[in-house]
Amino acid sequence: MRTTFITINGEIYRGNRFLFTANPPAALRPGLPKNSPLNAGLAALVTENLDCELEQQGADGAWSPNWNWQGHLPAEWQIARREWQGELTLRMLRSFRAFGRLERG
Repeated sequence: MRTTFITINGEIYRGNRFLFTANPPAALRPGLPKNSPLNAGLAALVTENLDCELEQQGADGAWSPNWNWQGHLPAEWQIARREWQGELTLRMLRSFRAFGRLERG
């Protein structure tokens, strides 16, 4: 899995799972003026990262955690994993909608 890192206002954002939230930084929101100096540099990264996230979608339509509890509390992990799938899937769908990549039905 490829991860993209960028810096905005001195803060480092990791592209996979953390940068693309339901409320992206203003510099990355859709509708950024075409003459913005951030547009050219970040638009390609946003597209690339969203494409990467789409590839991580499971066959069931959900996004799963990219971590685990390494065998600790296996029964509890199955419950937590399912809850995290719901949270991550909701975040991803909101991100896709925020960046115009999700059609309204």
